Amino acid sequence: MKTDFSKIFINGEWTSGSSDSQMKNTNPFTGEELVTTQAADKNDLDAAYKAAETAQLEWAKELPQAKQAVMEKAIEVMKENKELIIEWLIKEAGSTKIKATVEFGASMNILKEAATFPFRMEGKIMPSQQPGKENRVYRNPLGVIGIISPWNFPFHLAIRSIAPALATGNAVVIKPATDTPVTGGLLFASLFEAAGLPKGLLNVVVGRGSEIGDDIVTHPTPRLISFTGSTPVGKHIGELAGGPQPSLVSRVAYEHPVPGLELRGRVVDPAEGGLPVEEEDPPVVDLVTGEGIGIPGPTGGSDQREKQEERQERAHKRTLSTARMGPLWERTQGGTSAPRRAPRVRSPLDPSGEPA
Repeated sequence: MKTDFSKIFINGEWTSGSSDSQMKNTNPFTGEELVTTQAADKNDLDAAYKAAETAQLEWAKELPQAKQAVMEKAIEVMKENKELIIEWLIKEAGSTKIKATVEFGASMNILKEAATFPFRMEGKIMPSQQPGKENRVYRNPLGVIGIISPWNFPFHLAIRSIAPALATGNAVVIKPATDTPVTGGLLFASLFEAAGLPKGLLNVVVGRGSEIGDDIVTHPTPRLISFTGSTPVGKHIGELAGGPQPSLVSRVAYEHPVPGLELRGRVVDPAEGGLPVEEEDPPVVDLVTGEGIGIPGPTGGSDQREKQEERQERAHKRTLSTARMGPLWERTQGGTSAPRRAPRVRSPLDPSGEPA
């Protein structure tokens, strides 16, 4: 696998982006600069979509055993590069060794399952209400899929869109989160390049949302947009993809891409009728991932607030006691990308929103 991630990947070629801006990728735990990538602009995005559109036409006609062979080779390449992928999840995404290893395993399972899809593209023959006729249902690839990957579980949440799309005869254009361009995008370019995926079927455009964020959705080529992220951004993408009447999106699928949105939810607050406050504290790994502590601030009555604050403080102390050892320590459970996103993360000990 290629390990120089200073360039974007379009039509099977590693190339510098055309934007004037650069994307500096840093380790959220140490502050070390990992790689600097010349960002993509709208012209690069257009080139990626056109390459995907052209390549997908031939890929859709490819025999299922040929598609399956590529996916199985990707499994081999991923196994061979397990430590490399885990290392990047730790140093770029702020993952702990525990979380990165779990994420790798979950991603491998998705890839293995996707490898069975080429022979599962089945159709149906159904009865008709008209004499002498029959109804036939064909399961065909959609075309080109636009994928916007998140930063918290970048590898897993990206591959669960990438692998099924490719295995069923589609092409993909990936725009990874600006915090995780490697684990949410460029690693896949390297992985599938090594697996022998034909050129143009997988493209990665690393760029700023302000430059290409809307265009990846509004471009005329993609037939589906896969997105995982915040609710406000998801709603915006839904509006862009569905036009002025998102409820009609299924009927205008060929005028606008269908949005596939997974929006970030909210952790259950015991003070709002969720889990009982007396319940034993869950493991810190359940409360803390790459995005920092996920316990909401106290909002109920005074007695409930006090108990919730005690629970938060215990979780905070348990996190600090392990996080000081760094994400590479096998017992560390607390994620480390929170400092990079401090303005967005509410401190567990200060309901006002200011960091503790």
